[in-house]
This record gives sequence, structure tokens and C-alpha cells, in this order.
Amino acid sequence: MGGIEALLREEFKKEGFNWKCLGERCPCNCCAGFDNSLYSSITYLPNGSIPLTEKDVERMKDVLEIYTVQDKYGFYYMKMDENGRCCALDENGKCKIYEIRPTSCRAYPFFVDKYAMLAIDKKCPGVGKGMTEWEEIEEMIKAAIEVYEFVLKKIKIIMLKEEVKNA
Repeated sequence: MGGIEALLREEFKKEGFNWKCLGERCPCNCCAGFDNSLYSSITYLPNGSIPLTEKDVERMKDVLEIYTVQDKYGFYYMKMDENGRCCALDENGKCKIYEIRPTSCRAYPFFVDKYAMLAIDKKCPGVGKGMTEWEEIEEMIKAAIEVYEFVLKKIKIIMLKEEVKNA
């Protein structure tokens, strides 16, 4: 492991995270009321969208038409209903595609911020509920890094396409 993962691991060892997943006891549904404020200003995302990485698109290829939309640049996002609720949720608020859920969902509530490095969505009810060991959340952290790297790549692609279009 190198690069950003090594930096995050070292920071985590120093500081730790006061967060625990509440699982079935969680009063929240992270996939509803999603406003995407963490990403929308920097990634050209339609407000209320969950971006899909290339791996997500491949993993979800059999359900893309049902649960996703594609933008003018060819990138995919999860569909949201009129209330900002992910369309992959059933009537009980459970994810119908949990085993193949997007990388952003696998990372939640963690994300990589260009200033703060590893960050956590403070709206998550698990914040402040107990310290979590790195090993317990390592896959979530890796997913957050994957989404961050994808977003950077996507911005470059969009900027190139816009440059070509405007040339």
C-alpha cells in the first residue's frame, strides 16, 4: 500500500475515528434525502446523484437500465426519485442491489476531501458512537479513495472534452 492510502493509515493511527456503524439499529437511511453537496460543486454532477465508477458500471451491467442514468459525457449515476431517494431502495428502505452497490455507497460515511484528507459525513448517526479500528473500516476507506481518484479522472476527461468542443 502506498500513496494516499499510506498517508491516511498513518493519520488514522494517530487520530482514530470516533465512529461506529449502527447497522440495523441505525435510525437513518443514507440513501434517502441524498443531496450530494459533498460532490456537486466540483464534479459536474447533477444534484442528488451518486456517481458510478467504471468498476461499478461493470459490476452493475445487468441492472444499469433499471437503476442508473447516463450524462452527456457518458458517465453513469444512480437514479433518484422525486424525493431524492435512491431508486434501488425497496419499500422498507433496504437496498435491492446491496451486493453490487456503488463504490460511493461502500465508502459511506467516509470520503476523501482535498483539504482534510480523510473525512466523514457528520450527519451519519454513527459519528461519536465509539472508536473504530482501521482494520474494521479499511475497505470503506479504500472505496472512498477509489471514488476520489475516479472523480479526479472524470474532471480531467470532462475538461478535455469541453476544451475540444470549444476549440
